[in-house]
Amino acid sequence: MAVSNAAEDAYQAQLTVAIPNGFEYGGIDSLHTKSPISCSADDSDDAYRFVCDVGNPLPAGETVHFGLKLTGTNVDPSAESFDVVMGASSQNPEPDATLSDNDVVLSIPIDVKAHVVLMGRSNPEQLDYSIRNRTFGVDATFDFEVGPLVTHLYQVINRGPSTISSTTLDIFWPSFAENGKHLLYLIDFPLVSSHGSSAECRIKQSRNVNPESLTISNEHISDEDFLRRIRRSADEDPKVREVKEDLREAVRVAKTSSGAAVEYRGGLSRISVNCNSLNCTHIECEIGELRQNEFVLVEVFSRLWVNTLIDDNIFEADISSLALAKISALPNVPHYVPTPQLIAVTTDVNPTDPELYRREVPWWLYALAILIGLVILALLVLCLWRCGFFKRNRPHAEKAKLDRSPGVREYYADASTRYAQSYLYSRDEHGERL
Repeated sequence: MAVSNAAEDAYQAQLTVAIPNGFEYGGIDSLHTKSPISCSADDSDDAYRFVCDVGNPLPAGETVHFGLKLTGTNVDPSAESFDVVMGASSQNPEPDATLSDNDVVLSIPIDVKAHVVLMGRSNPEQLDYSIRNRTFGVDATFDFEVGPLVTHLYQVINRGPSTISSTTLDIFWPSFAENGKHLLYLIDFPLVSSHGSSAECRIKQSRNVNPESLTISNEHISDEDFLRRIRRSADEDPKVREVKEDLREAVRVAKTSSGAAVEYRGGLSRISVNCNSLNCTHIECEIGELRQNEFVLVEVFSRLWVNTLIDDNIFEADISSLALAKISALPNVPHYVPTPQLIAVTTDVNPTDPELYRREVPWWLYALAILIGLVILALLVLCLWRCGFFKRNRPHAEKAKLDRSPGVREYYADASTRYAQSYLYSRDEHGERL
């Protein structure tokens, strides 16, 4: 702002600023001043005003430039703007014709920026199971005996620029199928990790955490509770049916965003969803102050109850959990309620049938293969016979000759035995003696 003196030197020149409701005085920034500027509260009445001394005197023809800081403490979020009323005065008398520019009303628009990003991911994103391999089910001792591990991760990030005082995160977990059987079986309480903030999660239906006591000691679900779930699915209250339809619609809306969170304006809320009658588990998380780029990560661990899918002939199912993130308070506008963020984390479940790929070979293929082998063998034998392979050619017998070389005993020799001894001679084999 600028305060100018267009006439003679102005003594005890002052600027009075009326602080609007919901704001506090935060100081000044001196931009182009020859002397320091100081401001003090005006306690003359109940109005919240500050008086700033801009010069004593303020020389003729001189302009003072400075900035005034206001800090929002309890801003009304419904207001589109707020007004700052300022007035300049001095001890010098001033003509009425020039008084009109001594007062000014500055209207400043209100723009609240608090961007919360909600992200989610399934680990694994796709899961295959064999419809031929039933698990131990309720007779299992360890959690891995009922099905594979399924983890859903949720991340709440403040993209700023404003700091968020508190945020709520509600997770609606599909612990049971429509008939009350186990589906995504919770094996532990959620794991919460944060970067620069504090968060705490609690499960409203704590009995749904490992109800069969596979690895963690917990309260079992009685047969009466199990039968009550089945009766609810057969004879539902109209309000329960309406909330179920809201949940299905929320899943459909969230899936249209291809994995990203969407602004949700439906009827689902922390109060409206009663998981005791919906075969689900409600996880409530309270997140503390989140500064810009700080985040909170929530991990939910479960086991896929394979026997439920096999018994109910569920093929190619998409099992989704819903998460709803909502800013509950901002430091400067505590009553500001932005649109909640909604996301559906989905695990694709695909059945496989090993027997389907074990196709039996027809008997006639075996017979045909044997016949072809015999034909090939016969042709091979015929070719070898025609080529004379089976004819035996004996060498022509030669007549033996007696070798009477000096110093050497007498031997009879033929083509195969060069020096044969005399007692080895055979007329049939060696011929007549010479």
